[in-house]
Amino acid sequence: MSLENKKEAEQEKIKGNDYMKTKEFDTAINHYNKSINLNPIESTTYCNRALAFIKNKQFEKGYQDCNKAIDLKLDYSKAYYRRSLCSMGMNKYEQAFVDLIYLLKENPKNGGIF
Repeated sequence: MSLENKKEAEQEKIKGNDYMKTKEFDTAINHYNKSINLNPIESTTYCNRALAFIKNKQFEKGYQDCNKAIDLKLDYSKAYYRRSLCSMGMNKYEQAFVDLIYLLKENPKNGGIF
């Protein structure tokens, strides 16, 4: 991947983040899509897009993005938490519980994620 693509991907991710702040979730998803096309190995972009999907109640898509983020960064606490939200949105409470227990075991003092 070229340095130019990486920079452009970062700019698209930032645009997505800006649209998240204004609750324009579909537009944010479009910018995250562009970012992922330019840099498909950036875990935070998948996790951010997962949140946009969660806000749009597209829990299966969010779940898939969380899985990808975790594949890219195994200890990505925020992705586990968001995956638990997706699981709850899909009425898969046991899976949500597994992710939340993992988070508590790995980060017993991390109240910031919740």
